[in-house]
Amino acid sequence: MVSDLGGIVDDIMGLLNAEGLLGTVDDGGLSRRYRVMLRNTLCSAVREGRVVTEYDRGEIVAMSHWSRPDASGAAEWIGMITRSTHRGRGYATLLMNDLLDRCRERGIKKLISYSPADDGVSASMHRFFGYELVETLRRREAEVLKWERDVGASFDRRPEDCRYT
Repeated sequence: MVSDLGGIVDDIMGLLNAEGLLGTVDDGGLSRRYRVMLRNTLCSAVREGRVVTEYDRGEIVAMSHWSRPDASGAAEWIGMITRSTHRGRGYATLLMNDLLDRCRERGIKKLISYSPADDGVSASMHRFFGYELVETLRRREAEVLKWERDVGASFDRRPEDCRYT
């Protein structure tokens, strides 16, 4: 496991790139400027302990992170990514359990998340992780679902329970 800040961020950026989430400027992906901004954001999140990762044989296979909490004690769950070769093995469940434990330790009371309204897998995953749909929003001509989850609520899922479809 990588223990230094730069190494962890490099691993995360590599995971995002391998899964095609960064793209290239030519194909409408992130410009160099935005990649630097993303890297800086991830550095802050890792430094502040707002990132959870899972490794398999020294290679990062999954990560998730959340925002700084607001004054009410709510934080936004930014998202989760699992390497395509490792999906369906329970890594997301392990990450969510770790993420909730860390949020409880830091006094975060609620996690808020957003997903595209037409993404059935994301909706299933949110329900699986104990999120409740609280609102449908219209943003930039697309519907977005707003989900909330009480951090104090128990979460007793095991990796073998993990099937979102």
